[in-house]
Amino acid sequence: MEPNKHGQKWQEDVYWNCFKRQGFFASLSGGFHEQLAIPKKFAFKLRNKLPETATLKGPSGLTWSVELTRNGDALFFTNGWAEFVKDHSLEENDLLIFRFNGESSFNVWVYDPSNGTEKEALYFPAGSSSRDAAGPSDAQGQSKRKEKANFVVVKTSSEEDEGNASHGEKSENEESYKTPEKLGISSHWVKKHLSSEVRDVILRLKDNKEETWTVGLYLEESHRGLLTRNWKNFVVENGLEEDDVCVFNPGGRSHDQKFIIDVSIFRVVEKEVARQPGVN
Repeated sequence: MEPNKHGQKWQEDVYWNCFKRQGFFASLSGGFHEQLAIPKKFAFKLRNKLPETATLKGPSGLTWSVELTRNGDALFFTNGWAEFVKDHSLEENDLLIFRFNGESSFNVWVYDPSNGTEKEALYFPAGSSSRDAAGPSDAQGQSKRKEKANFVVVKTSSEEDEGNASHGEKSENEESYKTPEKLGISSHWVKKHLSSEVRDVILRLKDNKEETWTVGLYLEESHRGLLTRNWKNFVVENGLEEDDVCVFNPGGRSHDQKFIIDVSIFRVVEKEVARQPGVN
């Protein structure tokens, strides 16, 4: 069957003219340190939308200002691109995915060509306030290795938001899972940090330790823990969304001896979160 050229043309027009976001990928080759060529079709189709200076938002949510420079019918990321390359330690053959938001910014994801997965370290860039999750630095600026944090919560399945999943999706590394009403904690983490007498824990924002949430804890026979009562309030009041990541670290004890968990939040999309006062 021959392709329907009329249908293809209609689909192409709708994609480039009506969709709010369009994207492209780039495999880094020689000379990428100073500039990066944008695919000609992308540059042509969006020639009336692309700004002279764009904002690149890396995996961490931090942003870089980069100029777009034309040379004939070619378009390049130029001034500011070298800094983006350096700050992300980009290497030849790295695969970058760019998603244009229709105004002046691109979201950028970086993949390792050797295994086809994202470069995880780029979610925790040097110099960001969230880097504390990987450990503080000493007086000489050398990173100290901290006791392994913890567990990482990755909000994934939209089905769970519709109530179709009973357990949530397991984390490959930490064996945690969640549903809208509860969050599972791996038995390894529970055995290491909690006692069987614990019935409540305090969730405390790492960047604002005045805000806390007292959350119920239920221990299963397998020693796996469940954050239950008030967990949903923590999610809602902190504006957590699909694919946001929370890193949990033991934070000591409160004045009434409740176990404290310090929480660092890494958002897949940076935004302003209007929080209500925390529940104590």
